[in-house]
Amino acid sequence: MTELTSIFIFQKNELENQNDEYSNITKEFTCKVGLNINTDFNKVGDINEYQIKPIIRLEDDSYFIPMPYFLAESFYNTPYYWMIEDKSYKNISLTNRGIVAEDIGYNILSKKFGDKNIFKRVKIQRNKTHTQSDIDILLLVDNTAIVFQVKTKRITNLSREGNLDKIHNDFALAIESAYLQGVEAEKCIKDYTNYTFIDESRTSINGHFEKVRMVLVVCLVLDGFPSLSFATHQLLYEKCNKPVLCIDIFDLQVLVETIPTATMFRNYLLFRAGQF
Repeated sequence: MTELTSIFIFQKNELENQNDEYSNITKEFTCKVGLNINTDFNKVGDINEYQIKPIIRLEDDSYFIPMPYFLAESFYNTPYYWMIEDKSYKNISLTNRGIVAEDIGYNILSKKFGDKNIFKRVKIQRNKTHTQSDIDILLLVDNTAIVFQVKTKRITNLSREGNLDKIHNDFALAIESAYLQGVEAEKCIKDYTNYTFIDESRTSINGHFEKVRMVLVVCLVLDGFPSLSFATHQLLYEKCNKPVLCIDIFDLQVLVETIPTATMFRNYLLFRAGQF
């Protein structure tokens, strides 16, 4: 190995830091040179096993990590597939995934803007026996209610390959359904006196809507979605007759870190939605 590439090579103790529990983690993300890797990789969009296991074990038992980004990406994506392969845990894992997605979004927003005017898992009740809709995360900024509807549906490999039917199906499950749910919540907020809004702590938050004059619906997805903004515009604009705001959790993190105030954050979203 040259001196330049040696900076990407690590010994076992460097990766695991003498912690036996890390050994299993290293094993799950490591492939060995010479094995039958990527035998089914034939075209762009096919699963690349080097992205799933981006640590390459060399002949001298050292470890080569040529693309650290792939490792971070695999840490984020791969455990999902481990969990759904366990049939006894699959449904529980998918439920937990939805809960965690809402918590992540809430934590990103509340750490920057405070938790005084942000709520999660809001139930919208017409009466004690009928729930009209719900809001995953609600952020109140000045006279604007920002409704975040969170979806955790993953894009399929066929969509990544450009299969148009699968793209439409994935959008219907991951984006369109979230947006329509948000639109229903928007209608209820505008007519809030006829509904009861109950937050996670089982407290009514109706009083917060007295100053609300504008409602903004944002679809928030847990995973990166290729060409998300472009695809949303192409597939949903005509159906919804207005721009549909959709961002992933990574976009949200970047926006919150770079936009200094809640009012400026609101203005940015209004501009994206063509309402500013």
